[in-house]
Amino acid sequence: MNKNWLTINEIASYLNVSRTAIVNAINRNEIPTTRVGRRILIKQDDFQRYLYNIEIKGKNAL
Repeated sequence: MNKNWLTINEIASYLNVSRTAIVNAINRNEIPTTRVGRRILIKQDDFQRYLYNIEIKGKNAL
């Protein structure tokens, strides 16, 4: 089964950064989220787009 939604902790673990770093990116509207009750979820496609945008910004800085 394909997992379409990710949690903040899963993203933090994948990127090897703190949960706070992901929450800060969410607060800066860099990663779109959906709230389900108290849970904050991120679509896998939105997370992939976020990673792509970071990669492009890094290349443009060179």
